[in-house]
Amino acid sequence: MAVVGGMLASAALRVATQKLASAMGDRAVLQWNLDRDLEGMKTTLESVAAVLEDAERRSIRDAAARLWLKRLKAAAYDISDLLDEFHAQAERASWKMTVLMPYRTIIPKITMANKMKVLREELNEITNQHQNFRFMPDNTSNQQHVTDKRATSSKVEEALILGRNQDKQKIMALLSDNITQGTTILPIYGIGGIGKTTLAKMVLNDNQFKDYSRVWVYVSQMFDLNKIGNSIISEVLNCESQITEPDRINRCLDELLAGRKVLIILDDMWENDQFELDKLMLMLNAGKGSKVTVIITTRDEEIAKKVCTIEPYKLGLLTDDMCWTVIKQKCNFEARIDKELLEDIGRDISMKCGGVPLAAQALGYMLQSMKFDEWVSVRNSDIWTEPTLADTTSPHHKVLASLLLSYSNLLPDLRLCFVYCAIFPKGHKLVKVDLIHQWIALGFVERSNLFSTRKLSENYVSQLVGMSFLQHSRSPSSSGLHGEDATLLTMHDLVHDVARSIMADELLDSSTKGKIQRTSCRYALLRDCSKPLKLFVTFPSQIRALHFLDCGNIKLHGAAFSSAKWLRVLDLSACSIKNFPSSIGQLKHLRYLNAPGIQDRNILSIVKLSKLYFLNLSGSARVTALPKSIGEIEGLVHLDLSGCISKDCEKFWVISPNYDTIFGSAPTDQSCRFIECVGTLCNLEHLDLSKNNSLNSVPESLGRLRMLHTINLSGCCNLMQLPKCIGEIDNLKFLTVTDCRALDKSTLPSFSNNLILLPHFVVQASDSESSSNIGLLQDANPTELKISSLENVKSAEETLGIKLSEKRRISKLIFQWSTSAKRFMEDIDVLRDLLPPSTLQHFDLQGYKSINFPGWLMNISHYVPNIVKIKLEDLPMCNILPALGQLQNLQELFLGTMSSIIKIDGDFCGCARAFPQLVKFTLYYMKSLEEWTTTYSYGEDSVNKMMFPKLQQLEIRNCPKLKLKPCPPKTVDWKIESSDNVISSWGAGCTITSSSSSPVTNLEVDSCKVPLCQWRLLQRLPVLPFLCINRCNDLTSLPDMNRDPSTIELLSPQDISDREAPKYLCELTSRKLKVNVSQEFIRRPISLQTLRLSNCASITSLPQWLGDLSSLEKLEIFNCGGIKSLPQNIEKFNNLKYLHIFGCPRLKVWCQYKEHKMWLRHVEKTNLIFQTEAD
Repeated sequence: MAVVGGMLASAALRVATQKLASAMGDRAVLQWNLDRDLEGMKTTLESVAAVLEDAERRSIRDAAARLWLKRLKAAAYDISDLLDEFHAQAERASWKMTVLMPYRTIIPKITMANKMKVLREELNEITNQHQNFRFMPDNTSNQQHVTDKRATSSKVEEALILGRNQDKQKIMALLSDNITQGTTILPIYGIGGIGKTTLAKMVLNDNQFKDYSRVWVYVSQMFDLNKIGNSIISEVLNCESQITEPDRINRCLDELLAGRKVLIILDDMWENDQFELDKLMLMLNAGKGSKVTVIITTRDEEIAKKVCTIEPYKLGLLTDDMCWTVIKQKCNFEARIDKELLEDIGRDISMKCGGVPLAAQALGYMLQSMKFDEWVSVRNSDIWTEPTLADTTSPHHKVLASLLLSYSNLLPDLRLCFVYCAIFPKGHKLVKVDLIHQWIALGFVERSNLFSTRKLSENYVSQLVGMSFLQHSRSPSSSGLHGEDATLLTMHDLVHDVARSIMADELLDSSTKGKIQRTSCRYALLRDCSKPLKLFVTFPSQIRALHFLDCGNIKLHGAAFSSAKWLRVLDLSACSIKNFPSSIGQLKHLRYLNAPGIQDRNILSIVKLSKLYFLNLSGSARVTALPKSIGEIEGLVHLDLSGCISKDCEKFWVISPNYDTIFGSAPTDQSCRFIECVGTLCNLEHLDLSKNNSLNSVPESLGRLRMLHTINLSGCCNLMQLPKCIGEIDNLKFLTVTDCRALDKSTLPSFSNNLILLPHFVVQASDSESSSNIGLLQDANPTELKISSLENVKSAEETLGIKLSEKRRISKLIFQWSTSAKRFMEDIDVLRDLLPPSTLQHFDLQGYKSINFPGWLMNISHYVPNIVKIKLEDLPMCNILPALGQLQNLQELFLGTMSSIIKIDGDFCGCARAFPQLVKFTLYYMKSLEEWTTTYSYGEDSVNKMMFPKLQQLEIRNCPKLKLKPCPPKTVDWKIESSDNVISSWGAGCTITSSSSSPVTNLEVDSCKVPLCQWRLLQRLPVLPFLCINRCNDLTSLPDMNRDPSTIELLSPQDISDREAPKYLCELTSRKLKVNVSQEFIRRPISLQTLRLSNCASITSLPQWLGDLSSLEKLEIFNCGGIKSLPQNIEKFNNLKYLHIFGCPRLKVWCQYKEHKMWLRHVEKTNLIFQTEAD
């Protein structure tokens, strides 16, 4: 794709003009008599700005116009740099005026005036040339416009999936017909942007592969077999793999894939070398007993044919009608009053999409705010026919033209933000919050009268996502580089191509093959942090942003960045920072520094970065102290010190004039001195102190941070209290104390109109008739959120306004109403607009009093498909349950205190493969629940299936009316408490086949009033190794089980009190017995192998007949304080191997006598344990 770098000029010019306008009111400008120079340059730039739209449009095909724009853009950058230098000189001059001599300021003043004169003359020369081109002025308004974030919600994926269901069905059929033992490889190929990746995701999430281990690997143009192999290992084992030797990777994969069912997606394959592809296929080759299915997406049919084991699938284009449907969805066409006028124009535009959904999405989003004449301009744009974008016959031409046309309609600031994303490689996961701070540090986002820079940046992200210029990353990452709560974004490859073509020679990527223009670079992505920057670029001082990639094993050297005089952004997160370079202090204009995991103790040079805006030192546990003067960095807004305190930090106490001590096991008044210097950062807005286990308090000085917006203390498990002043910070909005287990909750700030205490937010009704404080959650995006007192919500607009579905960091969400409180709205109306994000994993609903559920909850699998745990509790009015069986990832389900639910049946399942992953199910206090049908049938086959095929734990408590039919559920552990019908109400005519019989191995019955002889449930359990009976009545006889009771391996009647012992205890032939009764109930079960006596306070001695238990192998005596000795004939216990005595002090003394030790000589000494108190 040809470069179109001229299209960035207007954005660069706008930034320079804004800086000029800001500088003109500066006091130092007046003192240095530079106001006329700045005014002249500003006027010149404004005159040129009027014709820039036409100039950029013509630059696509006109090389001379493109060269002119390049020179103008370079001048704009120079102006920005000069103004930054001027401000730095002015600050130093001001200090010298007060501290040293006035004459020390004369030289820099003259130098600055000369530089400004030269730059102004150069700018005049460039701008005078524009008259030669006869550019036409632009009549559009420059008024700032921010699109409503709600316009960018959930339709992105729906549009991508449009028209692809038939393709998915064909692929599933292909796989069903061809999957055999070993490895099956199916490539999907087609042009870029057509939806190959989306189709692969649809296949990955299909129920047909529910029993498979599922792996997603982004391959990219940088083909790396080791990376692919490690990614597969990491995702199958769910832990990171970093094996470097190919042979070890292959051996590990051989062992890992053996006997497994695995689905592997290799997305975006570019490698065409047959030798490399053969090695890939060999690596993926699985032996007998394995079923490994590999789907590869690629643009190249030749690659597809080289790697396939079955015929590759070519993904076709969408029809023009489908593209028009996508455009209509994205631009909200049906809501327009002029839609009849736009119909034909829109259909013409859809024909220009080339059948590519990515192009249709970008155009649709762009069109949503355009008027009729602008739609006409889009249809008639020259961009559609420009040959410089790509060969007009190329299938990519139309999609590239669509993306470029969408770019040309962006605001100048948003253009810079978008193009900057090209600095990252294809497929890179962008951390949203970091990206925003980089935009701000580079001056791309300027505060307006309406919006803060952070708010504007959030809106910019939403607009770029809405246009599909950015996408939320959904593929799992095994790299471990990103925090688990980070919001990740990514770029489609074609969008990345467009961004890099616009960035042109301003970007240096050291991995890019071919000739690189090194004279104009402003941004750099390098893969070696040990070499001097001047080896890569001609003018290193021009670099504004510098990132390193894959440098984890390379030692950082200061020369890698120290010559970048104008550097604003430095990201060292991929470097090994063993020694923190002192040369970093030379970067006087640095505003963003990401340097996690520093292994050096000394970071004193950091205090010289007076312009710093963002600082991340997370995970730098070896840093022994912060420089005290760090508090003098007045512009610091974001400070991340998470995980900076190691457990043995008390070894590194440092007291000196330049350092404050790090907190650790110091005296209480010293334990937070590390943070004391932070209390002078007057503009700090975000402070992250999470995951610091050694922090037990925070200093009062934090109360002076009046601009502080967010404090994150999550994971500070030893934090005991907070000072009162924290609640008095006016701007404090978010305080996160998740997992602060030692925290005295009474020291938490009281609720206010502004402060949000996270993760628990309490809704409070305001004095207004139509509002509460729930609107404060609009900017919150925690990993865990509980919203209680929802009865105080007063309007639907409030709940819609917090945009809950867009908060993708939230993984755990709790909604809670106070059961008896007065409502301002019906609960269903509140819940309807609280649609959770699709990323949600844990969901609790408590205190809800409406009869029905909203649509999203009744069809929850379509909206929140990733849930693994659900709890529905205290819902007294609900009389129907959602079809939760559709949730393919659900593992734990709790239903409690739902007094209107009468039955649970097949409607609870909702699909043919219901509850495929559920392992734990709990029913409690369901007092009206009468029936649970444990099987269901769905669809035409009408075959009965067990409702929970993989259930491991089942608990039923306080469900007195409940009866189960037709057979017990399949589970391993089953606890029944105060639910007598579950035990007794099994019909005699129920026939259980081996396929439907329960594999229950552990059954615990608590508080049952039904006599043991009527426990018909025992007749339905063919094998029951463990039965525990607790607080139950009438245990005198077993039920008629029609088989030998030896199938019960462990019987533990725990509360028989002081009545006559059941006769069956004397006849028991089971091999294990646990008794918790008085001595008189112990009989002689000769075949016992294990005997435990616990809490038998009345026993003072053991009977001699114990010596007759010749089969006894294990004897445990717990908390029987009255027992003084073992029977003398214990030496006859020839098979006794394990004797465990716990909480029996007298018996311990007896066992210590030499003679008694001889009696126990056949007991293995290593297993002879004496304890008198709990460990």
